[in-house]
Amino acid sequence: MEIMLNDVRTSQQELTSFRECCALNPNVRLESWFSVRILTQSQWPRYEAVNIILPKDMVKWMECFAQFYKRKWKHRKLKWVPSMGTCIIEVKLTKKYDLHVSTFQAALLLLFNNADRLGLSEIKTQLGLSDDMLGILVRSLTCGEYKILEKWPNTRTLEPNDEIVFDSNFLAEGEELKFPDHKLVDEKEVLEKGKNILEKVDSFRPQVIKAALVRIAKSWKDVRHSDIMRECIRQVKGFKPSIKEMKKQIESLIEDEFLEREYLEEELDSLYHYLP
Repeated sequence: MEIMLNDVRTSQQELTSFRECCALNPNVRLESWFSVRILTQSQWPRYEAVNIILPKDMVKWMECFAQFYKRKWKHRKLKWVPSMGTCIIEVKLTKKYDLHVSTFQAALLLLFNNADRLGLSEIKTQLGLSDDMLGILVRSLTCGEYKILEKWPNTRTLEPNDEIVFDSNFLAEGEELKFPDHKLVDEKEVLEKGKNILEKVDSFRPQVIKAALVRIAKSWKDVRHSDIMRECIRQVKGFKPSIKEMKKQIESLIEDEFLEREYLEEELDSLYHYLP
């Protein structure tokens, strides 16, 4: 579980390094929207990878990052999973909207940059999806609360000769619109399991902090409040302990008679004595 938390932290570090590397190259202008998260495959819930033909701009930056990552980590293998990604698409119609969609939904919507109407069979060819996946993807944008795409004829079934039309008269309240996820049911279950695992990881954090505080107090015997807080942050790996949680665990140790507090009024500090 600590590896999962570490993945989240190191992903941001890798992305920052990549941005710094691009900034040093006058011929490269990194788009601000590009972001990645690198996960250790063996530590996260399994998922079924679904391939799709992505827009050229996305592929360009994916390949650029892959080259950067391979130069840095020669013995690691990077595998892209676009089905788990998200995007924000800015659309200017009667007013501006920010569409919060999956990477797959974004790939479909971006096809309408060059056409207002596309045949279902043409969309399937351009995206390289199976009939089942294409049906799920199209329904996620033609049904539900926000119908930015329309299907003609307006029937419940999808046929190869059907056409998908971009609704240029689309209207909705607000500007930030979150579309329902396109993912398959089993993928949703995987994500839910992943969420439960992260919740379990969070539930272990207080125990990790408490154990670190006991180790410090036992080693130092007498320790100031500021010192034990600073040393706890240094010792705990994988996440940064919050001040609030550290104070809470110190109070718990005092109640359990592991620690005794002595107030240093002149120095506006406290001294904790370890009680063996």
